[in-house]
Amino acid sequence: MRAPTGPSVHERLLDVISGSWVSRRAGMEDARFFHQQANWCYQLAWQCFDLAVAHQLNTMGNEHTAKARELRSQERKERQMSDG
Repeated sequence: MRAPTGPSVHERLLDVISGSWVSRRAGMEDARFFHQQANWCYQLAWQCFDLAVAHQLNTMGNEHTAKARELRSQERKERQMSDG
């Protein structure tokens, strides 16, 4: 009997992390949300036994961190313009 073929654990994990369940929020919550997602990716990467998956999770965490920093930078600029 042949085992059913389907997506690998790696593919399923990446689908869950990058899937449509990721909601967008407005303002300061956006940056916090991306930091939370980054932390979640990093934690999963440390727990992962598959090096390829761990590397992808770490990369995704880095992308979320960069997005959070970008949003915070934009927020600071907006505040400075409104104050000045």
